[in-house]
Amino acid sequence: MRILHVTFMYPTPAKPLNGVAVESLVNGISRQFKNSEQTVLHLTNLFDENVKGIFLPEKRIEYYRLHTPFYYKLFPFFGTSKINAFLKDEDFDIVHFHNFFPGVFLLEDFVDKNKLPYVITFRGSCLRAIQYIYRKGKMKKLIASARQFIFPSEYFYTGISSELQKINFNFPADKVYFIPNFKTNDWATDSSKKYIGATFKLLLIANIEQRKNIVNTINAVKIIAEKTPIALDIYGDVYDEALMEEIKKVSFNFESYIKYYPSVSNDEMRNVIDKHDALILLAHKETFGIAYIEAILRQRPIIYSANAGIASFIKNDNYGVSVHDENNIEEIASAIMQCIEKYNTFDFTNRGKFLEDEVMKQWEEIYTNLI
Repeated sequence: MRILHVTFMYPTPAKPLNGVAVESLVNGISRQFKNSEQTVLHLTNLFDENVKGIFLPEKRIEYYRLHTPFYYKLFPFFGTSKINAFLKDEDFDIVHFHNFFPGVFLLEDFVDKNKLPYVITFRGSCLRAIQYIYRKGKMKKLIASARQFIFPSEYFYTGISSELQKINFNFPADKVYFIPNFKTNDWATDSSKKYIGATFKLLLIANIEQRKNIVNTINAVKIIAEKTPIALDIYGDVYDEALMEEIKKVSFNFESYIKYYPSVSNDEMRNVIDKHDALILLAHKETFGIAYIEAILRQRPIIYSANAGIASFIKNDNYGVSVHDENNIEEIASAIMQCIEKYNTFDFTNRGKFLEDEVMKQWEEIYTNLI
């Protein structure tokens, strides 16, 4: 099984494919399907040098980084010619687009010429792309030609479906899959519940950007700190310098229990989670949030938005406390207190559904049906 993965993301030193989900799937396929050969085509809008070569230790995975012009009218010439040059000697059975745009547009001729079946994973960025693409007829044709449609949660499926209905396209129910992000099986090794009545250590894993709702979270923690010993550690890359300055001002005089750290590697993050009692992530429009399942697998309760993608996967689970209005600081503070008071009542029995072995069964079905 020869798979071409096409993704468009912003790489960081800690997460080269930036999108732990893509990196995890590529590695998972390599482990689960011994006869697989994979190529990752990473389209980037960063003006760095084009790179072709081995990316991951397994020799069956090739990694390409390819800069393509962001201006749409240049795509057909520059984008397609570059892709043809990179992939002219490659042979594939399947193409998996991990974002709808711009990969499906850029590889249209390549896919047609080689008569390749393809699957599309729709993520948060896809909604905006669908809203702003002006060639609606072409977009509809490219989406309709996909064999299967993957969503990390029901959250964005609703929004994307509504947008596509405006051009009279409906996803065929039998071709839609909801598949969560996952972690390797070792993430579920025993991890004792920590909180024993001392300082409650709260963890926030999020890049510093407006949609992550960090300031409201900090203000809620400050309310709790007036009556209960609590600490908040924030881990993430700074995408918004102005917001970082605002966070520093909001946290001024509270540095003893509100601290910021740069993002760390996936392996290091497990140790970070184990040193905390719970995870809080109340972002606006969170597609899924890999940090949620990292905390769940380490048996740490989560404080999450009822509007986030994770909510559809844990409807019947007792993994933490939900917040319905992430702009309501009092509600956030109340959720934190509930988490503290109910700490020993959370049940992580079903956490195995977010492990590689379980989730890869769904991917095996999808890829098998494509061939």
